[in-house]
Amino acid sequence: MNTINNNDTKQMELYPDVRDGLTSVQRKIFWALSDASKPTWNRFVRSTTVAFFALIRYIPCEDDDVNKALADMALFAKFDAEWPLIREREDYEPLRNSAARYTEVKISRIGKAMLDGVEKNAVPLYDNYNGMFKEPLYLPSMFPNLLVNGFEGACASVPPHDFLDVITCVRDCCNGASQSHHPLLDDSRTFSIWTGEKVEKLSFAQMLKLWIDHRIECLQRTLSWDVKNAKKRLHCLEGQKVLLQDFSGNFDRLRKYKDFLKFCTSMGFDEEQNKYLEKLSFVDIATSDVESEISLVKSELAGLRKTLNSKEALLRIILEQLETLANSSRTKRKKA
Repeated sequence: MNTINNNDTKQMELYPDVRDGLTSVQRKIFWALSDASKPTWNRFVRSTTVAFFALIRYIPCEDDDVNKALADMALFAKFDAEWPLIREREDYEPLRNSAARYTEVKISRIGKAMLDGVEKNAVPLYDNYNGMFKEPLYLPSMFPNLLVNGFEGACASVPPHDFLDVITCVRDCCNGASQSHHPLLDDSRTFSIWTGEKVEKLSFAQMLKLWIDHRIECLQRTLSWDVKNAKKRLHCLEGQKVLLQDFSGNFDRLRKYKDFLKFCTSMGFDEEQNKYLEKLSFVDIATSDVESEISLVKSELAGLRKTLNSKEALLRIILEQLETLANSSRTKRKKA
């Protein structure tokens, strides 16, 4: 059973994680907001609902503490963060000065990029404090949130940076170039940051490198998930191909069985193939171009494996995602 190591909980609460730029409490609240927002992402949620999800599932503490933390996040997003992860509903009462039941918040457009690939196992999920729900120890974070939005806390303070400057530095790091004159790659300034194992003094360049390593790991996990599912798909199609080799004869054999699953088992199919074929009608099975589908899946599988084993390809994906995110969010973030 996966459980979060609580030995360093205090430091995780005080210092931002270099991978997603959030403290453990902020991450739990953001994760609770993502839970409360499903299945429709682009909508506001009552702050009291977010607090309820956080308290019941992830943060066993007083209501006021969660409401205050949520208010601090909303306040930071409103005035300090250049690319805010959450947004407060402006035509409602201010979150800081009102009861949670009178205010609403939602995940912003760029905030959704913090959860990129979660459904594809981009980050490991652990049991919460009572073992009933799952939560991440850190978020996938498609962009280096700590550098873009900065952080302001009692124990750490990191200034924000322009998104395009960050992308330029990521590109330089990916290409192995060194531009020491750029402020982001200046090693003279260091900040106390949680690295996943301990608190360390890190420069901007070190933060950027650790984030890139983190992002590569997330992409590898996501691609591994895609490879696993492509292999499952290929395995099921191969079962369908066997069924089509003597379709009329197999159809006659089916009449002898009262149960379709028993017929599939008699054909030597495993449980995974049985479930796949059970969902298809005989018309679908007979009219499908299995050979073409198998060829496409094999091609997809080869491409996924090639990307998975190429660090250069993974770095290209990181840059493409950053540039797409910057271009799309720049024009839409005011409407988010």
